[in-house]
Amino acid sequence: MDKSRINIFMASYNHGKYIRTTIQSVLDQTFEDFVFYIYDDGSTDDSWEIIKSFKDPRINSTRKNVNTNTIDEKIVEKTPTDYVAMLHSDDFWEPTKLEKQIRFLDEHPDV
Repeated sequence: MDKSRINIFMASYNHGKYIRTTIQSVLDQTFEDFVFYIYDDGSTDDSWEIIKSFKDPRINSTRKNVNTNTIDEKIVEKTPTDYVAMLHSDDFWEPTKLEKQIRFLDEHPDV
């Protein structure tokens, strides 16, 4: 597996009302070297169908049968990357969010 600069992790449960906008805000980032891991916690609304409707190769989606609303720490540790970002399934990112954060972190390795 090739290493991306940043891995983005999001757990979702019954956020069908927001999740399309949330996912699109990640895909619209000006910084594009990322993998987006989406974990649906067995949503009973249309969240899973919305998640699966996205066909971007940077998305890695998994559906669990139980609502834990968490990301397994071991999964985060096992994915090769320079940086990790966490996202809630009802959040929205401005298009330059990752670009600005990566630039700052690269310029300030002591942070």
